[in-house]
Amino acid sequence: MPQTATLPRRAARLAAQAMEPAQPEQLRRQCAVYLATVLQTCAWNLIRLKAHLRVPLAMLSRDALLRGADWHGVTGDELRRAVRLDQCRTIEDVCYFFQETLLNAAGHARTDRAQPALSQRVLAWLETNYALPATLTEAARAVGASVPSIIKHIKRDTGKTFHATLAEIRVAEARRLLATTALDLSCIAQQCGYCDQSHFTRQFRQAVNLTPGQFRKLMIVTEAEVLK
Repeated sequence: MPQTATLPRRAARLAAQAMEPAQPEQLRRQCAVYLATVLQTCAWNLIRLKAHLRVPLAMLSRDALLRGADWHGVTGDELRRAVRLDQCRTIEDVCYFFQETLLNAAGHARTDRAQPALSQRVLAWLETNYALPATLTEAARAVGASVPSIIKHIKRDTGKTFHATLAEIRVAEARRLLATTALDLSCIAQQCGYCDQSHFTRQFRQAVNLTPGQFRKLMIVTEAEVLK
């Protein structure tokens, strides 16, 4: 790619290539070049790296929708990617996740063991209902299973409780909104299913060790940094 190309243009090009039937090794090389450029731009800062990589990941969703993919399926995938990106604790983890996401979009990722159907149904329900008072009883009614079965399968297949999984999804969506929108904190709290802004701040700080306002400041990537 031309060295003079801006990062947003490179991100758009990489996302578009991931939607085409390219060879896996070719896509890996292109991904490596992009990651090297981003790492240099963000000075190997983990939080800024995640902020930059949200751009091509969002473009994957945009391109999928423009190609006629199902809206709910695409937005569910986008939320899952946001959760996984948030869970990455090292730069190496972020880079591996990013590459595997692109390869998966191109149909070249290694296939993991299929998740049991019940856990998958519950997770899908949570990803579309996290803004509501999503209770175990409501989930059980929606997926056609008993509450004990949901508790057992979610814990076995994810290693987390139902409520911990819901909290993780809400925090991931809050982080996305804080990083990509100018919505005020009370609006984000409402959209993510928190009963009020105080509850949102308390739960967010517990999960991230930062207040929502502090996190938003850290996630700001200036125009000069993006265009480097």
